[in-house]
Amino acid sequence: MEHHSFISTLIFSVINFFIYIILIYKLLIPKMKQGIEKREREIMIELERAKKELEEAERKYQEAKRRRNEVEQKIASIREEMEKLAKAESERIIKEAQNYAEKKLKEVDEHIKMRTEEARKELEIYAMELAIKIAQEKILRIKKPEHEKKFLEKLIMKIDEIETRKN
Repeated sequence: MEHHSFISTLIFSVINFFIYIILIYKLLIPKMKQGIEKREREIMIELERAKKELEEAERKYQEAKRRRNEVEQKIASIREEMEKLAKAESERIIKEAQNYAEKKLKEVDEHIKMRTEEARKELEIYAMELAIKIAQEKILRIKKPEHEKKFLEKLIMKIDEIETRKN
């Protein structure tokens, strides 16, 4: 009889475990996916902005080049000086745009790392809280002292495993 009660409790615990896994999968995974998709959209917006700024720099460069050609046609005596100025300006604009794009990419990378770390920490906290809640519920369901002792030993081993993985 006692063996039958243990098997019933074990089967009920396994069923509960799978129900909790399904609930976690249905509730936690969509939230994570939404956060990742939101961050991806933000990154795409930042990249598009950087691309537009680079295009603007290129447009400015092309404008400077056009003006240089007009000046060359009108004033032959200052052609060399204008070529040097236009070239220097275009290089400065391109370098400035590249520096700005690199800076923005670094900022985006740092932001992604920060948000990822925050999300990981939130997930760890949520998982620990959920594990504690499940453990509390299982403890309340245990009826016999020998089952309670076995359960607590297993629970302590699982907590030690989780702590080991965290470190």
